[in-house]
Amino acid sequence: MREPKSPTILRFVFLLGIIGMVEYPQKTGATDYPHSPENWVECTSCHRIKGAPGTRLTLVGGIVNLCKLCHSPTGSASRFSLDYADQALPGTLGTSHGFEVPADQAGYNAQPPGDPNMARNLEDGKVVCTTCHNVHNHRSGFPFLWTARTLTCQSCHGVRWQTTPPYSSHPVGIPVPNRPDYRMPPHLELPDGKVACLSCHGVHFTYSRTQYRGIAEAGSDVCLSDNDAAWTPGTLVGWELKVLSTAGSDPRKWYQRRIITSNTADTVCWSDPLPTPITAGDPYVLKERGTGDGYLLNQTLAALCTQCHSFPAGGSHFTSPAARWPGGQYGSDYAYTDSTGTELWPPARGGTSALRAQPIPASLTRTCFSCHWPHGWPDGTGGVYPRLTVDREERLCYTCHDGSPAATDVRTAFEQTLWVAVGAGQWNNLNLNTRHDVRDADQARSGAKIECVHCHDPHRVSGADPPASRLVPDPDPTDGRVPTPGQTWAGSDFQSEWCLDCHDGSYPPTVRPPTNVLMDIRDSYTAGGSYGPDAHGTGTGSPRLKTGYGWAQGDIVPCTACHDPRHQSTNLFHLRTVVLSKDGTRAVPSDCGPGYSVTNNNTTDTRVNGWCWCNTCHTGSMGTNKRNCFASGCHHHGQNL
Repeated sequence: MREPKSPTILRFVFLLGIIGMVEYPQKTGATDYPHSPENWVECTSCHRIKGAPGTRLTLVGGIVNLCKLCHSPTGSASRFSLDYADQALPGTLGTSHGFEVPADQAGYNAQPPGDPNMARNLEDGKVVCTTCHNVHNHRSGFPFLWTARTLTCQSCHGVRWQTTPPYSSHPVGIPVPNRPDYRMPPHLELPDGKVACLSCHGVHFTYSRTQYRGIAEAGSDVCLSDNDAAWTPGTLVGWELKVLSTAGSDPRKWYQRRIITSNTADTVCWSDPLPTPITAGDPYVLKERGTGDGYLLNQTLAALCTQCHSFPAGGSHFTSPAARWPGGQYGSDYAYTDSTGTELWPPARGGTSALRAQPIPASLTRTCFSCHWPHGWPDGTGGVYPRLTVDREERLCYTCHDGSPAATDVRTAFEQTLWVAVGAGQWNNLNLNTRHDVRDADQARSGAKIECVHCHDPHRVSGADPPASRLVPDPDPTDGRVPTPGQTWAGSDFQSEWCLDCHDGSYPPTVRPPTNVLMDIRDSYTAGGSYGPDAHGTGTGSPRLKTGYGWAQGDIVPCTACHDPRHQSTNLFHLRTVVLSKDGTRAVPSDCGPGYSVTNNNTTDTRVNGWCWCNTCHTGSMGTNKRNCFASGCHHHGQNL
């Protein structure tokens, strides 16, 4: 007769039984597919209760190494294989969120997770697989997350979770605005109907290339059909299918990945059968595979923004491939290299990095990213540039509009210091800049503030557009007047009415006039106005015009006859250096000959004051009296003109 086993031995045998180390009828493991016993993933597949190398009774040291036992090209989870080489290096390569990397990384606005489950699953302060994933079930968050997907990103990248303006990072947690310049994205996910991190970014197997999203209408274990698709036959071979089965008692089963072997216009097929056949309603994603660019985007850079942002055909202001990146060569930082010469694309750069002027990467050419950075570009003061741009507005525009690659050299015109030294008549405005106060220095001196976007809409212009389409339709939407020809006086053109929408004594809320009051030029053109009538808007006076160039007494002279609207003039008040005939095809020769300029309002030198300029059209109007037409107090907008 055998001796009865001691209680200690019985407890040990029982423990061995429940963890599956002895052969018992019931296997034990995780509660949910696929980390569950029916898939031969048992507790002992990962754990050992005695002599375990890992700190959590794991078979190997390090959580990543443990997961890679299966998630490797030869492991049981080979369809979800991950390798260290897959980790994203922004601007370079990578298809997976970093792992075994510090949780606290200011360059990515990342900090240790706020979720307690995620926080306790850091390993030596680093993000590992179990920091985000609860490998034993997916009841809290899918797929196998400690919390909901959007909250997982927010737990570490909470600084970027911005739902109210002003935004220093692309807004999230809000629906796509119901406005003409937006649209519902055809190939981006909107969790809970709102923009989220996962709308633009993926976490694993994200190639930053083309993706198609859809809902299966029929299929089998080796094919999927979607009658709404319009694929070109044969072009999806080698692409990846990610499909989520909605069949069975658990509608949140882990998605399946397969490689496409053939396709027609509405059907894709693969060779490795699915465990559960496709049924109507299964959501799917088709991905064009590649090495990635490290940004983990669900579309190419060129296509991503236009998924939600709608622009007129051919109207978006995409930059030239010759532009510098990030676009602000007169102010903002460029790409950097570390001490070994390895390129680091901002904002992932360290204090030892060296400044390096860098051409725009091929992946960013002709995209929104030439001017914008979705998560804010550091401005050197601890903040980011406004409107998610990569530089202050005027410096950003100067990057192209300095003569190269754009033909227009706006920078030279605006960077000059041209202040009125002597005023004209009652408007002796000695604190007046002779061009729009765009520069910060000019704004500080005059008190005015106007930016390029107050006149121009960069999202609705292109070099091929006619001039009128390069302007905002209504400079002052608060005054009840939308510029149209003939609105102020009969015969006026659109451009003049457009200028007078602001030069009427009132201003849009975002525009600040100079400290010294500006003249109401619109009033000077109106019969009975307190400053009028302006001779350039009536047929009065004795102009003594040169013949043969189309201008005649009684003409309504538009603003652009005298002022250069393309900012090409370096003269006072952007007066044209060359005055053109009425039809704009010929230059009217000046009485002074070529080479004069209107750059000084307080001199008797006719080649640098207004005399030569005025006598281009008004030939001999002053005879031998060659005083400055402007500084004399005679000629300015209003009745004295």
